[in-house]
Amino acid sequence: MKHLGVKLIITFGVVLMAFVVGRLLWIENIATDEGEIHLEIIDQDGTIVFDEVLIYHEGDTFFNILDRYFDLTCANSSYGADSSCSYTFTSFAYEGKVILGISGEGFSVASDWSNTFLAFYVKHEDDYVLSTLGPSQIPFEDQDEFRIVLESVWEWFGLSKSHKAMKEIALIALFAAVLFVQQLALSMIPNFSFTTLLLIIYTKLLGFRKTSLIIVVHVLVYNILSPFGPVIPLHIPSMLIGWLLIPILLTTILKSWESVHRLAIFGFFFGFLYGWVFIPVSVFVSGTPFLAYLFMDLPFEFVMAVTNFLGILWLYEPLMKILRVQLYKFRQATQ
Repeated sequence: MKHLGVKLIITFGVVLMAFVVGRLLWIENIATDEGEIHLEIIDQDGTIVFDEVLIYHEGDTFFNILDRYFDLTCANSSYGADSSCSYTFTSFAYEGKVILGISGEGFSVASDWSNTFLAFYVKHEDDYVLSTLGPSQIPFEDQDEFRIVLESVWEWFGLSKSHKAMKEIALIALFAAVLFVQQLALSMIPNFSFTTLLLIIYTKLLGFRKTSLIIVVHVLVYNILSPFGPVIPLHIPSMLIGWLLIPILLTTILKSWESVHRLAIFGFFFGFLYGWVFIPVSVFVSGTPFLAYLFMDLPFEFVMAVTNFLGILWLYEPLMKILRVQLYKFRQATQ
């Protein structure tokens, strides 16, 4: 306990010292006289939408100048859009306003704070240099020149827009992880899981291709990471084909099935169909008698059928609504 107390005291002292030093080194860049600056505003296409001289007064900050001439949209505490610009960040790392959008006569340049951002440049000699300070702290003097540019995060880091596909890959990985976790958590009860329900939802939301990728990832990961050990290698193709039947059927002959009752019926019969997919390997490769396998597996198929039916009947619609909204927000953010 004594050592813990000493560590806490030292930690508190270091944090306090860092805070005090930071405040002492803090310089608030406020105009001490009147003057003017030149400002260019450039949209994401590289078009100059504003190119004029702005007059400032004694006591102005750079943010005050912008606020006087333009309609600004700032970030609130959760980085949501706030047209009132009433929130000021006061963290140790940054103090001041965060500007998400700037509008004037005949133009509007706005960042989504996900794929784009407003970059502030200061002209130094013959080049514009990216400012390391926010709009509330940018220093300025009479006749200084500035440039505000809406830039792409991807391009700024040297990435092409095709790298947005990385987010789709992340989405596939996330959905595959949900499949793995729920199946692992419920694996103590044979054939009891919500895998069928989730794959139906994925198919309806993402389509055949992405759902198929999720299934491939899920089958591989489950057989590699499952603490209960992998499926017999000969059965892995059957497992893969069995789950792939869901997106195949729901995007072809059963494409028009949208109602929860029809999908619940599909889930019920799929419980048996999934078990039957393993019959060829079990009978012709493993040598298990056909009728013996069929009767032994029938109770497990029935458990899966009932689980599918009830799960889809009760959970399909609420889960579909939630995931549809979240997927819409995700895709809006990645446009």
